[in-house]
Amino acid sequence: MDKNNEILLTAPKIDGYIDQLKSSGFQPNDCTPETIAMLPALFAEVMKISPYYANGVRVLHFPVDRGPIEDFGDFDEMREWGDVENREEFENLWKEYYPDETKWFSVHLVQKDDYQAVWINHKLVISYCPLNGKKQTSFAVDATELMEWLIGEVKNCQQELRDGTYNDRVARDLPPWHRFGTITRKALWELWPEGKTDFFKNITDADVQDFTKLMQTTDEEKTPAGHLPEMTSGLFFRCCELGYRANKYEKLDGCSPKEMYLAHADGRDEGLRDIPEDSADAFRKWFFDRKRSGGHPWEVCRGGNSTHVSLYIVHSEEGFYFSVDGRSWGRSIESINFYLAIRRAGYPVVIRDGKRLAKRLTGTDRIGIVPDGVYPAYCESYFNDDDIIDYMNLPDEERDTWAKRSVWFPEPELSLL
Repeated sequence: MDKNNEILLTAPKIDGYIDQLKSSGFQPNDCTPETIAMLPALFAEVMKISPYYANGVRVLHFPVDRGPIEDFGDFDEMREWGDVENREEFENLWKEYYPDETKWFSVHLVQKDDYQAVWINHKLVISYCPLNGKKQTSFAVDATELMEWLIGEVKNCQQELRDGTYNDRVARDLPPWHRFGTITRKALWELWPEGKTDFFKNITDADVQDFTKLMQTTDEEKTPAGHLPEMTSGLFFRCCELGYRANKYEKLDGCSPKEMYLAHADGRDEGLRDIPEDSADAFRKWFFDRKRSGGHPWEVCRGGNSTHVSLYIVHSEEGFYFSVDGRSWGRSIESINFYLAIRRAGYPVVIRDGKRLAKRLTGTDRIGIVPDGVYPAYCESYFNDDDIIDYMNLPDEERDTWAKRSVWFPEPELSLL
């Protein structure tokens, strides 16, 4: 298609704007008032195209020429800064960053009430809300050229939609690393056998078989086999010890169960460490104290928001029981070891997402693939599939091989309104 966009930015120039404007949060770097003033014109054109998502967000995909090497950088400056030593290195670096003659950019455009925002390749670059207006700083970026380019590209997409070519072109040419899809864990292990070896290094074949059989024949991912009439902090610490020893943690020799907990847990225990370990009354009073808050007493293996292992104490009308929760890819073996150790000691215990973890062990589950720029965590909303609990980006190497082993979701077909 012949483009009518008078502003023909190349991929390195667009990436330059992204680097200047991108934000790790919801407030991007400052841009000039002249840039913000162009948002209404951009969204006037964007709103003529049907939404990509049900919430009204528009998404458009643009292929952009990488342009001449001079758009990538200044050879003399890069040599002066020590980035390259000669022109051959300069060319090789350019082709390393831009191996193809075109690079695709996925643009998300969000408008809700008075709020307007532009994301390019999943990085927030421009946003504006009159109620949250900020004074311009001396570091404000003039992105009017980028805005002119965006307006022109949106108009080009409108023309392609009139011609009936846009959806076909995107379906045919959009690279996999801009798409959503899935890959079976079995296929992943075949492509990455060392990953499989590393995954199973801390669990025995017998324990794998035991756990998968339990998840097939019991409901212990949700309902315990029994309950305890009373609970003490001492029993909780002893069950933590069972899990720590099953996982062969360090700092165990010569330590009491509570000391092990203090060494490996989150630390914000809300006073759990101070309860008399043999007093059921003291534990009950602490457990049902609704004034305590803000702590992480059950985070027995500290980590990030989604990469820790928790051992909860749960109370129901029938009594107390334990619940293991640690489904992240890198902590699931530890969680399974915790569960098996506590169960074999005769205590009532469940494990969250146990059946899904069993599928993970057998390689029969699927992993969600998200585009470059999307952090592969908390991605449930992209898939609407309860069986998918792991997410990944395509690896940087051998992408074509990985893409062929994956199943890619079709892009929503857009239309003019």
